[in-house]
Amino acid sequence: MWPWRRISGAWFVFLREKARLRAAGSESRHARLTPAFLAVATAAVVAFDGLNVASALGMGSKAREVAQASSGSYGELEQVVLPVEGMTCVTCEWGIEKALGKLEGVVEAKASSSQHKVLVRYEAGRVSLGQMVEAIATTGYRASLPQS
Repeated sequence: MWPWRRISGAWFVFLREKARLRAAGSESRHARLTPAFLAVATAAVVAFDGLNVASALGMGSKAREVAQASSGSYGELEQVVLPVEGMTCVTCEWGIEKALGKLEGVVEAKASSSQHKVLVRYEAGRVSLGQMVEAIATTGYRASLPQS
């Protein structure tokens, strides 16, 4: 929610100063640059917020796949679903997926902030569940081993 407050505040200050300068018969040095910058910043906030809303609602094939997955064999690979605490947005998902993707033996990682889980497909014997939990911990989130 804080990006919306900051963007709203920035627009308020800009419009207030523009009105003050107009009343004084003056013009800002950055009369064209400031609204353009604020428009780009607003578009970025709207875009990222849209991603977070879709993720929070569990929309998209990735969220459905993580929700329906269970630990076990997946063709020639193994797969595990790890519960993750603290994951709240798409950016969280990306960080966790990137950290797991750096582990040798991890073939695919799909995190879902709406499910608070990550689905990991990996080559058995090349990476351990402990290494996966540690990799997630390096991103600032807490994963635990699945319940058997």
